[in-house]
Amino acid sequence: MKIQDAAKADPQARKILRIWLGGGGQHMSFKIGVWDDPAAWGVMLADLARHVANSYTAVVEKTVKGKNASGAYNSASVWVKQDGKWVTVAHSEAKAR
Repeated sequence: MKIQDAAKADPQARKILRIWLGGGGQHMSFKIGVWDDPAAWGVMLADLARHVANSYTAVVEKTVKGKNASGAYNSASVWVKQDGKWVTVAHSEAKAR
């Protein structure tokens, strides 16, 4: 994974989150105390989800209210494990440009 040029150029840039896949699960570490307001983590996570959604495009065939809405869509879903089963708790999609 590449470090973005803006981060390289900023002497105050720092890594705040790492995520690994291994042993059948996700493993994370993050830097505590980055922001005074915990809501800033929510903003960062929403931005992360937007970047992930923009990197995932699916071509779908569908009809909405009787009209063809087929095409390429950027999609994002949030899943949680409840009672041993993975369930979707949020989903968003937008037609790709």
